[in-house]
Amino acid sequence: PEELDGYNQWSSLVGDQQSSPRSELLYNLDPYQEVFVTDGGSRLVKDDENVRGALRMGDWKLILNEFCLSWFTPIPTDEINTPQEGSCNITECADPSGYTETSSYLFNLKNDPYEKENLIQDYPEVAQVLELRMRDYLSSMKPAAWHSTDVRAYGQWSKAGNFISPWVSNAEIDGLSFKSDGK
Repeated sequence: PEELDGYNQWSSLVGDQQSSPRSELLYNLDPYQEVFVTDGGSRLVKDDENVRGALRMGDWKLILNEFCLSWFTPIPTDEINTPQEGSCNITECADPSGYTETSSYLFNLKNDPYEKENLIQDYPEVAQVLELRMRDYLSSMKPAAWHSTDVRAYGQWSKAGNFISPWVSNAEIDGLSFKSDGK
């Protein structure tokens, strides 16, 4: 049906077709940042300028405004069955706690399946096309249902001898609104 955002993948699954009918894949799109506040809780803030996400179109993959996290170095094929010692091939980049800088990455997955060479400076026009497509998706997104942590739960946890018990009245639950702006 036309109202579904999907493709019939059956031919690809049974081997009748070598390539997928899908030409793009949205891995993630997150315009929200969780901001921790002085009361011990957090608030969700929408930031359309610094949206984080990843999109693949054809051979290209754009990762937008991402924190540099740990990365596992691929194990050479001839060492796959050899027990690995030490650090599990982890490369540490940074810790995304607090306000840290983000970077954007562009990879040609056909030529660089391990995503080692960032081509964003070499192909800014490709990155721009993919980012515009991500922003198309962003414009049709529904608001997040997420809401911040209710710090009152911690006090009730202690009062109940470290057992989970209700800390919100039914009247409060009925009046809750799960707005995406964190209020």
